[in-house]
Amino acid sequence: MRKALSNQFSHARGCMRIGMLVMLALMVAMPAVAQDTLRLPALQEAALASDARAGQRALRATTSGLRMDNLGTERLPQVTFRGEASYQSEVPGIPISIAGMEIPLPPKDRYAATLEIEQLLYDGGALEARREMEAARLRSELAELAATLYPLRVEVNERFFAALLLQNRMEEVDALITDLEARLELLRAQVREGAALPADTATVLAEILRARQQKGEAAVTLRSTLAALGQLTGRRITSADYLALPDLTTEVVRARALMDPGDSEASPAARVHPRFEVFAAERERLELEAGAIDARARPRVSAFGRFGYGRPGLAQFTDEFHDYWIAGV
Repeated sequence: MRKALSNQFSHARGCMRIGMLVMLALMVAMPAVAQDTLRLPALQEAALASDARAGQRALRATTSGLRMDNLGTERLPQVTFRGEASYQSEVPGIPISIAGMEIPLPPKDRYAATLEIEQLLYDGGALEARREMEAARLRSELAELAATLYPLRVEVNERFFAALLLQNRMEEVDALITDLEARLELLRAQVREGAALPADTATVLAEILRARQQKGEAAVTLRSTLAALGQLTGRRITSADYLALPDLTTEVVRARALMDPGDSEASPAARVHPRFEVFAAERERLELEAGAIDARARPRVSAFGRFGYGRPGLAQFTDEFHDYWIAGV
């Protein structure tokens, strides 16, 4: 009985050991998690999106839209309701006396409730000028915001290329260490055979230690650079991520075209900076604002109507409540 139990326990333990070996083999055979490929344009857009100032774009667009809607209401009829009750110490009269006739005087107490409607017919182009000025103001504000966020792109570029150079440097150091270790094994074999001195191996060991120190320093700098890049973009970036070198062919061709003095239509290279777009947008806004000020001095034509109820109303010599109206341009 005891021997049978011992055999069963040994069999179970053997099965468990085989199962663990199978699981370990499966874990080893599983493919490694694919590393994230980071591209410069995507990182720039992520940095702009994560910056708190980026939300001002939608806010300013909304504000400008509300101002545009407010300007649009000026084309609608303007309705005003007024109510008034007053008493005056004297009223105008006719200083003529006619025998047998009493000339009435206007009442001293007055009551009126009026509904006034005014419709703008022509404003000399002032409203359209104000709408164009508002659109120019929005373009100026968005250009200013883009110029404010432009240094963020430059900072992302600096961190990205610094990390890329560090990664390449670490790869070069790894290749150097591999070469030095191969040389060390060869020298050790030569020392055993009496074809080299032990001091030769010490020199190679010193070079290996120096290379590993350089790799460690580069790794520390790379981690801090990637951490700064991750803070800018709002993403978690590690040393395992792959930084893809961007294709700058198009940008180089465009930069050379801008710097070509023989191209009369090309702008100077310095005008690529978004601050020049701010200057152009602000100049346009000021010109449109001057046009809007000139439009305010032009004649305005409106139609109006006034409907009222009270006394004396338009009939000054009556003391009865009645309705009345007046309309005109």
